[in-house]
Amino acid sequence: MPEPTPFPGTIRAIGEIFPAHVVRAGRGVAEHLGILAADIDAVTLHDRRFATYMLGQLGSRDPDHQRAGEVGLRRLIATMQDDAA
Repeated sequence: MPEPTPFPGTIRAIGEIFPAHVVRAGRGVAEHLGILAADIDAVTLHDRRFATYMLGQLGSRDPDHQRAGEVGLRRLIATMQDDAA
């Protein structure tokens, strides 16, 4: 069940609140880094909370958060693909 948002235009994931535009930016950054849109969609369906959190980190302006978001998203995709195999 999705967590209620504190106000419009935000997304809550794992205790963090991200502006929606940051999560959208994270998706764009992920695609720019070579992560396939189909993989992002699949991992979002597999585990929406963690995927949203990682996309929020990836869309951050902080380079440390971006690296953590990239590594986390790639690991989440790899785990999902391992589970499917």
